[in-house]
Amino acid sequence: MGDCGLAQRGDGLIHVPEYQDDLTSSASKAIVYAPGKRVKASSYVKWDEEFHVYKLEQSRYMDGFWIGAGNPGLFIIHSKTTLLHPVENPSGQPAIDVHDIYEENDTTLYVVTAGVGFYKMILEKKAGYVRIKEQKRYHFFL
Repeated sequence: MGDCGLAQRGDGLIHVPEYQDDLTSSASKAIVYAPGKRVKASSYVKWDEEFHVYKLEQSRYMDGFWIGAGNPGLFIIHSKTTLLHPVENPSGQPAIDVHDIYEENDTTLYVVTAGVGFYKMILEKKAGYVRIKEQKRYHFFL
């Protein structure tokens, strides 16, 4: 028995705590997440704005999960608080449509996007948030 996270295309992220193989006993506890929103799955009604989630990757260096999404494309959800936070990006050129995430170490993150290449990001972590200190975008031409 353990928790289960499901990435959705348009309806956010679904978290099923204490997941069982048959899902019947844990379905009533399921929560749907989107930026600034959190609701029980049993009460969920489609939101006005879609939240496309493409990737859910457990962090090797923090207690939480990286979330690759549409626009903006990078979030983190902390396991203890279960709050969804956008990764702050002061560059003005955020990664969008993030489909894959790789942590090289506790301060370096690579993200792969659909259509605009991939990014190497140097992170700054402070209590309660993660910020991109610097980033480099790589392009490939065929």
